[in-house]
Amino acid sequence: MLANGALMSRLARRSRRSASKRIVELLLLAVIATAVVTSAAAVELSFPWAEAWTDVVVQSLAYTAATLLCLMRKSNSPSGRAVQASIVAAVMLFGLSNIGRNEAVVRALDLLPVAVLSHAQRAAFYICVFLAIVLLMRTGLHRRPLTRAFDGLVIGFGAVTTAALVAAVLGRVYALPATTFVPPVVDVLLLTLIAGTMLFFCSPPRSSLLLISASLLAIGFADCIYAAELVSGSHTFSGLSVAAYLIAVTALALTPGRDEGPRTTRMRAVSMSKAVVPLIAAMSVISALMAATYADINPLVGYLAVATLLAALGRQATVFSEARHAGEQAHLAQTDELTALLNRRGFYNQAATVLSDHGSNGSTPKCALLLADLNHFKDFNDSLGHAAGDELLRTVAARIRESLRDEDIVARLGGDEFAILLPHTCADRAVPVADALNRALEKSVVLDGLHVQTGASVGIAISPEHGRDLGTLLRHADIAMYRAKQGQGRHLVYTSEADEPATTRCGMKLLAQLRQAIAQGELVLHYQPKLCMATGEIVGMEALVRWHHPERGLLYPGQFLPLVRHNALMYAMNELVFQQALDDAADWHSRGYRVPVAINLFPPTLADVDLPARLDNALHRKGLTPSALAVEVTEEFLLDNLNRGRHVLDGLHRLGVTIAIDNFGNGSSSLNHFRHLPIDEIKLDRSLCASVTEDPRAAAILRSVIDLCRTLGVRTVAEGVESPAIAAMLTGYGCDFAQGHYYYQPLTAAETLDVLAELADAEERHESATARFAVAMAMLASHAGNGGSPVGRHMPAFRPVSALRRRARPHRRGQEP
Repeated sequence: MLANGALMSRLARRSRRSASKRIVELLLLAVIATAVVTSAAAVELSFPWAEAWTDVVVQSLAYTAATLLCLMRKSNSPSGRAVQASIVAAVMLFGLSNIGRNEAVVRALDLLPVAVLSHAQRAAFYICVFLAIVLLMRTGLHRRPLTRAFDGLVIGFGAVTTAALVAAVLGRVYALPATTFVPPVVDVLLLTLIAGTMLFFCSPPRSSLLLISASLLAIGFADCIYAAELVSGSHTFSGLSVAAYLIAVTALALTPGRDEGPRTTRMRAVSMSKAVVPLIAAMSVISALMAATYADINPLVGYLAVATLLAALGRQATVFSEARHAGEQAHLAQTDELTALLNRRGFYNQAATVLSDHGSNGSTPKCALLLADLNHFKDFNDSLGHAAGDELLRTVAARIRESLRDEDIVARLGGDEFAILLPHTCADRAVPVADALNRALEKSVVLDGLHVQTGASVGIAISPEHGRDLGTLLRHADIAMYRAKQGQGRHLVYTSEADEPATTRCGMKLLAQLRQAIAQGELVLHYQPKLCMATGEIVGMEALVRWHHPERGLLYPGQFLPLVRHNALMYAMNELVFQQALDDAADWHSRGYRVPVAINLFPPTLADVDLPARLDNALHRKGLTPSALAVEVTEEFLLDNLNRGRHVLDGLHRLGVTIAIDNFGNGSSSLNHFRHLPIDEIKLDRSLCASVTEDPRAAAILRSVIDLCRTLGVRTVAEGVESPAIAAMLTGYGCDFAQGHYYYQPLTAAETLDVLAELADAEERHESATARFAVAMAMLASHAGNGGSPVGRHMPAFRPVSALRRRARPHRRGQEP
């Protein structure tokens, strides 16, 4: 409470001081306003005492009030206090100069010493004002181009020369000393200085400089009136000139304390109108020199004119120097420093010009864009060092340049990627150029004492077939280059078939929709039942991801999984599949259907060492046991990540999750790779099972694999069983499980529940019928006695799945189930 009270007390005192300060400033302004009105009115009122009263008493009070007003202005920064001191001194000197001269006139004193003192005080006034202007110009102004400085010199010298010439001519015309016209000349000089500063440097103009400009304008106006009075023979200030002087010092007094906040003054671009100003000043000086040849002019005017012309010559020399420097900088900005070829910016500029020139004529433009990427450059760079890599790039750049025509445009876009634009070139000539480039690049290069060879993968795009603008050509050439680097040749001409799904506009839209679908959980799961071939029972469900696209309908994994893999969406999609699959499995188990669900693991999931712990937590949250979950891993991905994959699979095995190898047999398969891994099942690929009825060699291989798996204690699952003949052969070979359209096609979650419910009802009916049949047989036996017939002693087992087996609905070939 005490602290708050003290704070409120300080705030109240500060508020009272601020109010008192405002009252004092208003009183001082009222004194100055009274003096202005009185001085102006003295022109109309010819009272005998008016001249002495206004010239001495009122002006003295007004100048004193202006000085006090300036002292009351608050300045926080050191530069602001320096500006304030300069202006206070200027106001005092100006007031003393005018009051002293008026006092001498009123008292009829000798004017010569008074005039000398007045001129000295006026000169000191101008020095103080000049110092204040310089201090204000320096604040926030940093880099000053040399041409701007010369512009200021030309304008300043030109203005002073012209004013001095006018003053000298007027002095001769009116038989007055030239010093009579010096104040207007200096006023013009200072105004020119401020105008040049605001014209070339300040944006927006500073209010303090505007106030000083207004003050100088008023002083110049009053000086011109005083000069006219002197010409007419009067040595006194008129009332109008006195009023103008008082307004001027008031504007000066209000200058301190303004524009003291953080401010960065930015350079303005010099327009044509601003560039003409120094030229006009120089031309006026030449006119002054020509006039001086016909009249006897003070030599000072000639010296000032020569200085102006020298400043103009210096400006032109500086302009030429800066233009040359700007040209060099523009060249460097478009040149690759390492190879001296064009960089990306330079290539874009020149290529865009060439393409636009081609498109402007009536004939069909033909240009070829080649995009070359060095092969194995990273290996050279990493093994031999960056210096060797830089030397290789310089050598490659030189060889590319030597292999091309003078009109061809070549650039290094970055890293080890080069772009070449061939004007007037079609595909038939672009391909030989790509061959020539590779032949040149394949010559050995000595790097760090070693002879190394490199080559390049080149993508080719032709205008206008593959695009009319540079961006489209670059994109298509990049697609072709990527395909060539994948092993489809050293060079490749772009075709629309080479587009990856994400490299087209439509593909980019599909990718954005896929991101949204994953983020909002819009992907769905269908389930492929897995049946025991010995009993016909459903022993599991494989979760298969689907996407209900808003425009394309139901999309299968083959239509969007490449986008998922290439755009770092696999982790998010796996998490979504885990969540939905475990939710559905928990629903089945809550209804009494103890059917495990199998989930496919895609990269980078198998490399996640925390996967076993995360799955354990997820199963615990859903109320499921580990036996309710199976994971399937593709053979190819497992072999590519064998060490880390073994660690993850061991964790899943200890957890009790079933582990299966998916798509076995679609590549270079070997069970030897899996003898040290905790594998529970091998899923035989559909390509291996489909030809078993037609190809005896394929049947022999399949039978051998099943026998070997049985010996290793690994269960086998046949995928893609489409006919009863294949099912019969697999059953005869001893295959454990099967799945395919012969049994069930993939089911939605709702259809899966329906199938499980129907099977459960059929099983209940079967058990009930079996029980009733047993009772009836017992009754018959009791009636028949020992001679009864043993009817029903060996009844075949009931197969509810066979009774509920559905026909496979239409399925498009080539699509993953």
